[in-house]
This record gives sequence, structure tokens and C-alpha cells, in this order.
Amino acid sequence: MRNDIWPLFSKTIYVTDVILNQDEESKLNKIYDNIEFNKARRNLEHNRSCEISKELQLFHCHPLTFLEEKIMERFHNFSKNIMHYDNNFIITNSWFTKTHKGQESMLHTHKNHMYSMVYYWGNEETEDNKIEFKNYNSATSFNISTKEKNIYNSDEYGFKVNNGMLIVFPTEVHHMILENKNNSIRKSMAMNLLPTGIIGTGDSAVELK
Repeated sequence: MRNDIWPLFSKTIYVTDVILNQDEESKLNKIYDNIEFNKARRNLEHNRSCEISKELQLFHCHPLTFLEEKIMERFHNFSKNIMHYDNNFIITNSWFTKTHKGQESMLHTHKNHMYSMVYYWGNEETEDNKIEFKNYNSATSFNISTKEKNIYNSDEYGFKVNNGMLIVFPTEVHHMILENKNNSIRKSMAMNLLPTGIIGTGDSAVELK
């Protein structure tokens, strides 16, 4: 007797690892420690807002080729071997985040891109160290209680983040940095991506370079 479940038309979240050696992590930390930051959201209570780097194109401005190549190798695996896309992708924006104890971000999306990625390193690893996603397009209007939450019945889902973790998700998915309850700073690098080449067919076709 079959008992198959097919999560059709779902939002695909890809979680993988990008491991840096000691020298590479030291180079990344040196750049991170010398970057200027601003509050991420002015309409979130000032002291609770996490910070983002003033520079929003880190890969263009700093010697981080070693990290970009490793990240894009993992994204290439996702786009070619899992999603089976014909097009290649490029990183357009890349920025650091800094979240002190008691800080968080607002739920948000990233416009004008297809995928976003977040990379984590050098953080205190606890159960509270999470990125959360929320679904505002539920297929049902019924609010039925459940004995246990899982990816099939949840409108909210959080991922515990680990050092070396790279998470990839469609930019239209609402997400947020949950409150940092640790004494140490939680740091990450976020990125947005666009496909390149011919997109679409016929009178809807466009070429992105």
C-alpha cells in the first residue's frame, strides 16, 4: 500500500556547507572587523535592530575570491543538479550582518532578485541561533491544531544555523534573523543572485548579462 507524500509547488530551501581553512577564516574576520555598519531597519525599535554593512557589494570591493568561489560551487550544485536550470547565476549584492545580544531583524524579502543566500561562520552555536521563514500564502483558510509541526503543516519554520552553513532560498520568501540571546555577536554574510543569459521565450524573452 502506498503512503507517498509529494510537496508539489513548494518553496525549495537548500542547506549545505562551505568550509574555510584557518587562513581563509582569518582573512574573512579581518575584513569583517574593519567594516562599518548601519542599523538594518529604521522602523524597528532602534536598539533591537541588527546591523548590516554599509558596503553592499563586498565581493567586488574586497579580496574574498576564495569565499565567492566556494559559495558559487555549492550554488552551482543546487542550480544544476537539483533545480536543473540551464542558466548560470551571478551574485549581485553581498553584505555582512552583525547581531548583538537582544537584536533581531524584521521579516522581509529581497526584491528584484531570484535567490538569496546566507553564510555563517565564527558564531556561538546554540539552539536559539536561528533563521526563520514564514509563509504568507497559505493554501488553506482553515486553522487546524496539530500535535507536531513539520514542513508539511507549518506556516513558520526555523533553521538552527551552524558555522560553515550556507542556506539558499527564493527571495520572495519572508525571513528574519531571530533574536540573539547569546552574549557574543552573531555574524553572517548575505547575498542576492540573478540568472544570466536568455530568460523566457517569445515576446516574454529577455537577456540578462
